[in-house]
Amino acid sequence: MKRLSYLLTIITFLSCVQNTKEKHQPVVKAPDVVQDRVTVAIDSVKKIDNVSFNKIISDIKTKSTRVIDTTNFDNFKEINFYNKQEVSALKLKKLYPDFYKETYNYKATSSYKINFSSNFHSIVVTILKGDNEMESILINYDFNGKIIDSKVISYDEIAEGMSKIESTIDQDKITIDHILWIDDKQVETKVFEIKANGKIAPVSQNGEKTTEKDAETILYSEYTPERLENIQINKFEAEHTHQLDSYKVVSGNYKPEDGQLVAPDTKTDWGDRLLLLNSKNEIVYKSRGVGDIYLFEPHFYKSNSSNKIIIICQLAYEYAFGGEAFIFEKGKIERIGRLDIEGYGEEKYLTEIVKIYEKDNRLEFTFKSDSLVLEPSSVDIVIKNDNVKYIYKANRLTLEKE
Repeated sequence: MKRLSYLLTIITFLSCVQNTKEKHQPVVKAPDVVQDRVTVAIDSVKKIDNVSFNKIISDIKTKSTRVIDTTNFDNFKEINFYNKQEVSALKLKKLYPDFYKETYNYKATSSYKINFSSNFHSIVVTILKGDNEMESILINYDFNGKIIDSKVISYDEIAEGMSKIESTIDQDKITIDHILWIDDKQVETKVFEIKANGKIAPVSQNGEKTTEKDAETILYSEYTPERLENIQINKFEAEHTHQLDSYKVVSGNYKPEDGQLVAPDTKTDWGDRLLLLNSKNEIVYKSRGVGDIYLFEPHFYKSNSSNKIIIICQLAYEYAFGGEAFIFEKGKIERIGRLDIEGYGEEKYLTEIVKIYEKDNRLEFTFKSDSLVLEPSSVDIVIKNDNVKYIYKANRLTLEKE
């Protein structure tokens, strides 16, 4: 009996000890787990952000000169695109400000590097600009990852198939062919040298140095600046508003009162017009009015090789009849003049068929249409497009046709 009582006492004691241990067993709380995961995630982001510029450069394969670069949609393989951190490390947004803007859909990938010098890095990056355009750009960097200079060495587009760039890269020079198909194939060849400091300098055919503006043809492409809503201008009805740097470009008209024109409209200067506002929303430019029309819509064209932005305001009633052209540069707008032309039998407007080039200190407006209509708002003269173009030079716009 004593022995049984003793056993019961031991069992009771052990049971109490076990309960005590269970009560004091540490409990892992959910917030601690979340905190651990957050910490791990933050550490992972830090590791991604610390992408090494030198590591990116070292991973790019080297090609020996001579290199013939004809990168195009037929020979390009879509692999290993750079992520956001690598794009940042290579400072590609400095060369392509619209890289992350909605609808542009830019992508970048390494192509190869060339040892021009032991004083800087030289790499070629291929950029996909949406679904229809691509180009390869040579970029020279110093050893800290700062861009010294750059040059587009190949280009292809499949929307119209009218233009292409191809290059031959030698140890002491780059020969770039700008190829255009308008009526016949046209090739403009320019030569550049890589200087000891990494700058890319144009060289004329006789070996003399020339300026960048004289040395190359600049192609302007259409883009859409940031749109703004609900802009308030006294007595002015804004139809389209876009942000350009710290300025606003606005199209619209001054609203009549009781059927009468209001200032600044006059009997000879009224209707839709273009305004430029500064950062204080003060009007710093006002174009002449074009009367009461159905459409006066600005379209914008730019190039990475120029500070200019070309603006063409499409004109239309129930039919299109050309456009008013302007240049925006350094906070100022200059009127180019009226492009009094449209495509014949085209469903597209002028702003969709125009191609804009700049070379030899002049702008050229050519047109992607087999036939054209001159003076579409009045006499409707139909002509064949035999290299028809508008030329803007020395503040004068002229129509040239063969």
